[in-house]
Parts: sequence; C-alpha cells; structure tokens
Amino acid sequence: SASEANNMAIIGTAIINTKNNNEIVITPIEHPSVLEPVDALKSWGFKTVFAKVDGEGFVDVQDLASKINNKTLLVSVMYANNEIGTIEPIIKIGKIIKDFRSKNSKLKNENYPLFHVDACQAAGYLNMNVNSFQADLLTFNGSKIGGPRGIGVLYLRKGTALAPFVLGGGQ
Repeated sequence: SASEANNMAIIGTAIINTKNNNEIVITPIEHPSVLEPVDALKSWGFKTVFAKVDGEGFVDVQDLASKINNKTLLVSVMYANNEIGTIEPIIKIGKIIKDFRSKNSKLKNENYPLFHVDACQAAGYLNMNVNSFQADLLTFNGSKIGGPRGIGVLYLRKGTALAPFVLGGGQ
C-alpha cells in the first residue's frame, strides 16, 4: 500500500544512511504513515524537525529552508492534503533543497538532504513530474490512477540508496 511505500521511503533512507545525517524535516500535518515512522526513528537517534504551516495548511517555505542543515537526511512533504485540500509548493521546496545541495557540494554531502514527496492524493490530478520537483522519492497509490485499491508505488530516483525492510525475496 501507499502507507508501506511511505514507510519504506523513510525507514529505508534512515537504515542506509552512512553520512551521520540524523535530522528529518517534515510538517506537522503529514499523513500518519509519514509521522509515525519518523517518530519511531527517534529511538534510533534521529531527530524530527517540524517546518511551520499556516492556518490554511500551507508550509512556510522560508521556515522549511531555515530548518535544513548539514545534519538533514530527509525532507518529506505531502503534495496534496486529503483532509484540508492544501496543495503544497513542491517545486519551490525541491528548488530549496537543490540549492542547499549545490552550496554544500564541497562538503562531499551533495546528495543530502533527500526529498520525499507523498503524492498519494495528487496522482491523477496534479503534475507528477518528479524531475520538476527534484524529488528523490515519491509515493503514490494505484487507486488514484485506475489501479486496484491497496497498491502503493514508491518512485526512487536512479542513484538514490534505499535499504529494504522486507527481506528474503530478493526484490
């Protein structure tokens, strides 16, 4: 399911992390399948950093940018909120992350932070061009694009490392 895909994006990124980046930036209005794995990672030494959202649920992109630093492993933002209808400025957020990487490339940490977009509610309705978002990981569910219910998809940009958390099948 898409919940499994969100979990894999977050936990799989944390497990494979070899750069000692231990901060994950999210908003307080993420789906539980993002909030709960991020919370569970606290026991493994990860820190949750919340970017502010306004009264209508829009992420404060300036605040989000100020939260990204050399310890940030992952930024995860929901593209379209299923409860309040907010559509986040994913392209702007992707540009902020890309610019941060460019400025810090001399630190040999140019691939971090990774950018995860939970696009479950956006699939079939909004732009899903991962290149325009600068997304490294993107989650959506099959039922939004005519597939069966319960099918989740996790897009992984080529070259992005991710540890599996389901073992034994060789996939």
